[in-house]
Amino acid sequence: MGTYYKTLHVKYGKAIENQIRKKIKTKEHQDILLGILLGNDEGIESKTKQNFIGSNLSHILAVSGMHVAYVIAITSCILTVLKIGKKKTQIITILLLIFFMLLTNNTPSVRRACTMAILSIIAILIGRKSDNINNMAVSLLIILIQNPFYILNTGLILSYTATLGIILLLAKEKEEEIKPLQKIKKLIQVSISAYIAILPVNMLLFRTISLTFIFSNILISFIIGIIIMLGFIISIPIYIPILPDILEILLSALTKITEIFSNIPISNILVCPPTYIVIFIYYAILLFYIYLKKLKRKNLQKKNRKKAINKCG
Repeated sequence: MGTYYKTLHVKYGKAIENQIRKKIKTKEHQDILLGILLGNDEGIESKTKQNFIGSNLSHILAVSGMHVAYVIAITSCILTVLKIGKKKTQIITILLLIFFMLLTNNTPSVRRACTMAILSIIAILIGRKSDNINNMAVSLLIILIQNPFYILNTGLILSYTATLGIILLLAKEKEEEIKPLQKIKKLIQVSISAYIAILPVNMLLFRTISLTFIFSNILISFIIGIIIMLGFIISIPIYIPILPDILEILLSALTKITEIFSNIPISNILVCPPTYIVIFIYYAILLFYIYLKKLKRKNLQKKNRKKAINKCG
């Protein structure tokens, strides 16, 4: 079965690579796009790869939750235009996410993101409320049943820690139209939450901290979504003249951003790795802060309910 999956991964991965090589002129841009779409960074030059690492943007070349979100968005958009029903759209999306896992070699970070998304969609299908923490736990259990040694995988550790940080540290907001300034604020909050969560792990594994990660991540967030969406569109064997040119411009901008930020001294500051006791204390304080934050929110909700009841009474 494993050989069959590997054969399919190579077959469809090669088909996408052929389309990208055919439509994108610059070799460097071809390799970067393949890294972004499929997590295949083997062809990227060492200097370019070092710029991604130095600018704290190497996660772009590792397929994760961001890529999965865009796969869902593209699928939903296309199927809505085709006027396919909600349930059929959700079933097709689940099948496409399974295919996407296969296409990207089923790495732990992809499996986490896809499994969580699939569980959320299944919850909607059966009329149940989805819980992100439970979905994370189930996805981790599935991964570790398949291979218990994945618990030591760097990508898995960083992926789960960052996601947990975003879920616990970000306050839930009401679903409403988000203004441009609110979007930027949200991007900053997501970046900070993820970085706070992975900071001690990052220091332990890579012995560095960054003071520019927020700025580099905000800058690329405005173009990376378009790159991913257009990248998947040009992977289809249909030629749309203007798309490759737009992608070339965006990929040039991306490489320039990584180059600029990798050359800023405070982008990567060498530090001594923390001890396990320090890491334990750090996460204990962080969890206590999250607990106090939730307690404060609950007390505020109780006060608001009492005020509403008194007004009605």
